[in-house]
Amino acid sequence: MPSPSDREGHGSRLALSSQSVKPSLTKQLEVSKQVKLSELSEKDGRWDTYKSHNEQVRDICAKAQDAEAGMAFIAKWEKRLDGCVNWLDFAEHATSQGEMKLKLVRANFCHVRHCPACQWRRSMMIKARFFEALPAVIEQHKASRWMMLTLTVRNCEVDQLGETLKAMNEAWGRLVKTNVFKDVLGWVRATEVTRSRDGKAHPHFHILLMVKSTYFKPGHYIKTSGWVEAWRDAGRLGYDPVCDVRTVKPNKKGDWANADKSLAMAGAVAEVLKYATKSKDLIQDPDWTLEFFKQVHHKRFLAAGGALKDAIKKAEAAESDEAFIEAEKDETQTIETGVQMRFTWRTKQQAYYRKSVRTVPPSDAASADPSPLG
Repeated sequence: MPSPSDREGHGSRLALSSQSVKPSLTKQLEVSKQVKLSELSEKDGRWDTYKSHNEQVRDICAKAQDAEAGMAFIAKWEKRLDGCVNWLDFAEHATSQGEMKLKLVRANFCHVRHCPACQWRRSMMIKARFFEALPAVIEQHKASRWMMLTLTVRNCEVDQLGETLKAMNEAWGRLVKTNVFKDVLGWVRATEVTRSRDGKAHPHFHILLMVKSTYFKPGHYIKTSGWVEAWRDAGRLGYDPVCDVRTVKPNKKGDWANADKSLAMAGAVAEVLKYATKSKDLIQDPDWTLEFFKQVHHKRFLAAGGALKDAIKKAEAAESDEAFIEAEKDETQTIETGVQMRFTWRTKQQAYYRKSVRTVPPSDAASADPSPLG
């Protein structure tokens, strides 16, 4: 957020005036008492989806009270999920072109691992923090190149997922000790589990590899068939597993020397550090979901090694409401108008509606006491 002196330095480019700024979002719809968040900010309509899925996961967790032994810990999540993101506070911002945008400034999160809303924000937080650490890693390894690797095994019944993940992790431990990793400087491995059409679990690894430049020289480069063989042997599998490997390209010309490596990594990082399980998979079958929660309890879905180990360690640290709020990066330069709005969730309408509006001095907007909006 620019300081007052910063804003003055930008001059007319960011100056608020009746000529340069369109009417406030609040004023545009002040005639309506039933204003949806999605009407004011199309991109924030995502909150409706995640809160709706949150409620469905909450109801599934409530069923754990009547489920078999070993699921009591799941039932305890119900109350926390019920209180998650029931309200959202946004501050109104203006761009240099006079367009109005909303930015989240306060919210209440439950931090349950499988909460759809928290999982979304946690993924954003980890990606944002990893990007912050990435330039220093790249600076230390200027000649490095990047690869994306996906390793799979056959689908399993959901009640066998825990054992399957254990076997995959053990196979990974063996794989990193083989020759296929001789040119690997660092790696980030994320576990994802999706639900197949027949109700089986599909566990797989998404891996970001930082490799030496020599990886692409004759005698060093490993084709997909090589990864299939190495993963099959490490996993002690009786079949050829599906694997995918591809180079992260810096630009259309493939010119790493003149590329912004951090920018080039955006797509690859987003793919690897996405959700561990899609929320739509969690709301299809309550019995499947409860068993899934049981099978993955206390299992880590994110790991790293080599030159990327510390970057991931920092990215996962100190989870908080503030970290979830600040995770959403927007490079558009804006300034606060001083208008804040609270939106509350309405279950019947399955949407967030504006509840209250207030004016706050821009310099105090981020830290203002939220109680007047309640």
